[in-house]
Amino acid sequence: MSTPTTAPIRTVPLTPKEQEIFTLVGQGLSSHEIAAQLGKSHKTVDAQRTTIRIKLRCKNSREVLRLATQVQIGRETVTA
Repeated sequence: MSTPTTAPIRTVPLTPKEQEIFTLVGQGLSSHEIAAQLGKSHKTVDAQRTTIRIKLRCKNSREVLRLATQVQIGRETVTA
């Protein structure tokens, strides 16, 4: 019998706004779409996405998207 594996938990200090953007990234929204939804400049959203990438120690935006998508479907947990 194989033992079920649990997803790693990444504990990172994301601000509430970063958490909101991370959630929207996980829903597949682009920076422009997130900016429009939040009433912000897409450059502001890009800067926050970069900060999120650094905090989560992701190599690139694609890895942030993968992680955000996994969080959306419950495969991984990110806590603040």
